[in-house]
Amino acid sequence: MPLQRTRLLFLIACVAVSARGEELRVTRASAETKARVAATLSAAVTARDAAPLEAILKPPVLCGPRLWQRIKTGLPDDKERVGAATLIFNPSGRESWGIRALDRTLLSEDVQKAIQIMLDYAPGTIPVETGIFRGTGVRLLATILRERFLEGQVAVTQASEEDLQYYWLMIPYDIEEPVLRLDTPAGSLLLDVEDDGRVTWIDLLPRE
Repeated sequence: MPLQRTRLLFLIACVAVSARGEELRVTRASAETKARVAATLSAAVTARDAAPLEAILKPPVLCGPRLWQRIKTGLPDDKERVGAATLIFNPSGRESWGIRALDRTLLSEDVQKAIQIMLDYAPGTIPVETGIFRGTGVRLLATILRERFLEGQVAVTQASEEDLQYYWLMIPYDIEEPVLRLDTPAGSLLLDVEDDGRVTWIDLLPRE
């Protein structure tokens, strides 16, 4: 029941994605804050072990749909550490982003009905699955990131306007910087980071 309630609340919140309009809204951080947070992230992702990276992941960490599609296979069936939620996404015609619509037949009847209500309310959107890493699940996420993305040269920069536009299509709230981009040999990651340097959202950016 708690998991089902979380899923429904997440769906209800995400209806705002389509209702709020398309204009990007960002609360900008100071240059000093962005530089400090970028340095914290850079130190964590280049450390020799996973502990510093785990320390900057603030549970629950939301894992966006592109990254979730890549890493979810083989994860433990442990809802206390790793869960999934449904997000109503506006693809804006970007089929090249490779975000697959969620198979609603796998969901309970009440969740299917909730999704359909929001799809009727926001034509053109699709339901997609995202991941949630809770509690000690962030240790697992840190290990996955190190093994699949952090082998080799990495670079931390501020997210571009194009990166922020992609993120904007995913979320029901205004963006607050710092938002960072982590370029790795396996792909580029977008990270929403709090002023204290802790990561709350992470996704794999599309290649275009």
